Amino acid sequence: MRRRWLGPVAVAAATFATGCGTDDVRPLVIDERRGTVAGVGIGDKAAEIRRVFGERPFANGGGLAPADSNFVEDGGPAVVRTPAPCNGRRSAPPLLRYDEVSFLFCGGRAYAFMVTGERARTTAAAAIGDSLADAAARYGGRLSCRDDAPGGESPFGGQQNYPYCVGRVAASRWLWLGEDELGSIAVASTSLDPHGG
Repeated sequence: MRRRWLGPVAVAAATFATGCGTDDVRPLVIDERRGTVAGVGIGDKAAEIRRVFGERPFANGGGLAPADSNFVEDGGPAVVRTPAPCNGRRSAPPLLRYDEVSFLFCGGRAYAFMVTGERARTTAAAAIGDSLADAAARYGGRLSCRDDAPGGESPFGGQQNYPYCVGRVAASRWLWLGEDELGSIAVASTSLDPHGG
């Protein structure tokens, strides 16, 4: 009997499809230039993402945060611009939300995702749990770092903010690194920069 080699994407798909993903110790690889996590992501239909991460209905609202995430504590992107074909819609974009990862859709295809799982790392080796400065340094000055992402009202009055780094890493690919220690990594086909760009 011939053995067939399963590449990393096929292994990831098998792992997540069987529901064993949370106990897996292998990294959850984010290819920020291609816009994928575990081999799926930007430009893919929901069916392709469900084949890797499992069956899940679309969530109703609640922002981009994964199911097990606190958006502010994990430092989620303050802005995810909606692609032109979906601009002006009154309803929130469809969202597939899993533990550790979530995907936003426009026109039936993913255009952004956010990852918070401790196993997550980018192809440049920025990993959840790294210091924000170390993670950003892996991009050789292509990211702009600030400490003013709006985190809501402080219990003592005034605005709470958190640090982040953001920038374009490829054509139509924006990267967000949020919070220090790094709590979230987001990739989108649209700008993630809260100050324009």
